[in-house]
Amino acid sequence: LDLDRIVPPELRSELRPRSYEPGDYLIRSGAPVRELLVLVEGRVQVTFDAENGKRLLFCFYEPPRLLGDIE
Repeated sequence: LDLDRIVPPELRSELRPRSYEPGDYLIRSGAPVRELLVLVEGRVQVTFDAENGKRLLFCFYEPPRLLGDIE
């Protein structure tokens, strides 16, 4: 994976590898985002809970991808 495309060199020393299991939540809508995630392997499913209680598939993200709010 070419991190040069998505993470500036001066920030790479701050990266900490993490692994998640299928079904784990990485970020919940409306929750404060305290970190920026870099997807380097696997696939992330983005879903939305509708008012009728159904979970709707919004999209999939694949590497390389930044996840989280950037202000």
